[in-house]
Amino acid sequence: MLTHILRNETLERLTVKKQAIDSARDFDRALREKITRLLDAEADNHSEEMEMDDDNRHSHPDMTKDCLASAWRWGTKHIKLDMNPKFVVELAYRIDSHITGYRNCRAKPKDIPMIYTDPYDIPGEMDRMLDDINTSKCHPVENAAYAHLHLARIHPFFDGNGRTSRLLQNLMLEKAGYPPVIIHADEKSEYVTLLNKGQTTYRGRERADKITDGEFKFFNYIAGKVDDSLDTLTRRLARNMLYEVHLELSDKRMVYAVMNAIASHINQNHLAAAVRKKKESVRVIGEISYDALYDVVSRVKGVKSYAIVRKR
Repeated sequence: MLTHILRNETLERLTVKKQAIDSARDFDRALREKITRLLDAEADNHSEEMEMDDDNRHSHPDMTKDCLASAWRWGTKHIKLDMNPKFVVELAYRIDSHITGYRNCRAKPKDIPMIYTDPYDIPGEMDRMLDDINTSKCHPVENAAYAHLHLARIHPFFDGNGRTSRLLQNLMLEKAGYPPVIIHADEKSEYVTLLNKGQTTYRGRERADKITDGEFKFFNYIAGKVDDSLDTLTRRLARNMLYEVHLELSDKRMVYAVMNAIASHINQNHLAAAVRKKKESVRVIGEISYDALYDVVSRVKGVKSYAIVRKR
């Protein structure tokens, strides 16, 4: 059974920050989703980079960031409150198409004296892990960190366990309305040390209900990363511009042409911005400059007279 690991003040701080974002009227929902997706992509990029040493580049030429992005898109559509092993296996398959089920041979990490879960025990261990998560009354950040630690500990697949555990964690956070954990590639040494310590101390527990120092430090590390992402999300939302593009036209098709042009510019330049129609004008919010917006609108064929008003 999953029990509380993090201190109450840590959990309360995360909850309060999330609630502040959720309740702020100035924070456009579509823009928040856009920024969160950019943070998700950053997390995936670093997750992939951590695995891409020279050996992996040679033996897994198809190990690309596109696989993680595709797995993320699939995961957001199919993750449920009650997860099952089939979902986790499918998620791993979408990260690495060589994975079609649990491994059938023994495995051990390179740097620590530990053997991962015996192949015979993997189905039962996975069922127990997911049951712990599905019945948990703990904070969403604790549940996500638990999934990360124990999927890595069980190591159910012959490859892709690190990427799958980090992606599953972030999918669970996204489902609960939290931004993703971003572990930068240059932090790999610290991250791996904490992850290994969490795994080995869990295996060496004196009592089943006694949380070890290694587990606590790993959970606290993940909570700190969520805290960082909440701060990043808050800062980026707070500094965004709000514009209205007023068109002196009666043809609604031109309004949509302007919207499409702005949306295309946003997507091509990976900007944290959103666009929507407001009566006979176009509202734009996000990290986009007045000059860039003016340039985009001026290039739309058929638009002759317009005004761009900065609202914020």
